[in-house]
Amino acid sequence: MVLSLVRTHADALDGRAACPMCHTSAALTRSAVAAGADWRCVRCGQRWDGVRLAAVADYAAWVVEHNRT
Repeated sequence: MVLSLVRTHADALDGRAACPMCHTSAALTRSAVAAGADWRCVRCGQRWDGVRLAAVADYAAWVVEHNRT
């Protein structure tokens, strides 16, 4: 599950993870994050890991579902 979430928030061109808030590419690859690594965004300062990315993806799915009604 974490790997698919990392793909959701990743830059498809270079395979790096990206900050969900400001979309800045991280120094880590998607596979590193899926393996448990984390990082702090150089632009906005938010700290990200697979668990936080999962929470963002779950919330985004919830918003989509609740905006349909």
